[in-house]
Amino acid sequence: ASLAQQPDILTTLVDLVALSPYNKNILRNVLNTFVSLAMDVASGLLMIFHEDGRILECMKRLMVDDPDAVVRQRAARTLRLLTNESSAPILVHDTDLMDRLSRAALHDEQGKVRIEAAEAFAKCASMVRAPMPQHEAILEALTHLASANHISLEVLARAFKEQASHVNNRIPMAGRDKLLQALARIA
Repeated sequence: ASLAQQPDILTTLVDLVALSPYNKNILRNVLNTFVSLAMDVASGLLMIFHEDGRILECMKRLMVDDPDAVVRQRAARTLRLLTNESSAPILVHDTDLMDRLSRAALHDEQGKVRIEAAEAFAKCASMVRAPMPQHEAILEALTHLASANHISLEVLARAFKEQASHVNNRIPMAGRDKLLQALARIA
């Protein structure tokens, strides 16, 4: 059985994060464990739902608020790995997560954090379709990400391609001049 299938293990790991904000080595090691667990889709789903999303809340907070760039990067990587075809439909409805991912992707001082956050954001964004309420916000965030020089054009191209592959998304996309300029920049 996977470690993630043992609820006491997940609870202990989250408790260690809460108890060790001033010991970066413990925090980094716990996040390495979360990264490893998140690589497995089934374990990732267990992590997302564990104690009503306690791990997800913890990763969101660490990705944006922790002063240690390695901790922020590992939290962003955990979120990226938790985002897959099974979980993205759930995660896209977490507006706080989407906001934090886009903020980290645009504004974190460390490039590795921005890359991990952008990848996670793009994976979630690919699941949002018009006329979902968050579609306009996703298009706005993707447009801002496309104008940032530090975001992988490959990641953005995949996100835009996925958006454009759905007929309902094309009209809202075509109505945004800045988005069309961003697409032209990628091409």
